Amino acid sequence: MRRDKRNKRRLAGILTAVLCIAALSGGCAPTEQTVVQRGPDFSPTENVALDFVQLHNDTLDCFGGVEENPYVYIMDLNITGDNDEKSIVIDAVCMDDTTEEEADQFAAAVIRHVNDSAVTQSTEYTISSQQDFGNLFDKYSLTFTIRPESTQEDPDTYPVNLQLAAGEEIPLDPDIETFEEEWMEGRERYLEQMANQPVQLSGGEEAETESAE
Repeated sequence: MRRDKRNKRRLAGILTAVLCIAALSGGCAPTEQTVVQRGPDFSPTENVALDFVQLHNDTLDCFGGVEENPYVYIMDLNITGDNDEKSIVIDAVCMDDTTEEEADQFAAAVIRHVNDSAVTQSTEYTISSQQDFGNLFDKYSLTFTIRPESTQEDPDTYPVNLQLAAGEEIPLDPDIETFEEEWMEGRERYLEQMANQPVQLSGGEEAETESAE
């Protein structure tokens, strides 16, 4: 009789322990959590160090192929800079007979393309337009020279020689679209005229006369 009571107490103790463990286990079980979906971050990025190698390459790409490029008088272009000094240096070599107007048109195109290439690296910069050059050069100073091929060491002959502090007004017309569209229209008219001209072979009649004699 005592043994039965003892066994019942032991069984009751075991059941109680099992229930306690189950309760504790249920309380520690992980619960489902709400996952917050985050969208892209469009907030402006500031003080991003520019990759000047990428800036140089992207700027060259902006000019497209030779057939679409009106700036055929430019022989070389190099773009470098310093993030610590907040400076950008643009250097180009042009043909000797390049006019100041042509050099100014090219300079305006380069400045806009450099700005727009920087936009792809940081959202703190704004795209350029026919009315302005963007805001890259509000933060970076600009040194821009275009040097004739045969007088590269003589600054007095440079059609473009700019030394501008950050934020200083750029003394050029940013409307390169009008110039490039007019150039393309002129090119198309020239090609059309060349295509409509009859092919003339010199010496054909003379050769026939000589052979007849």
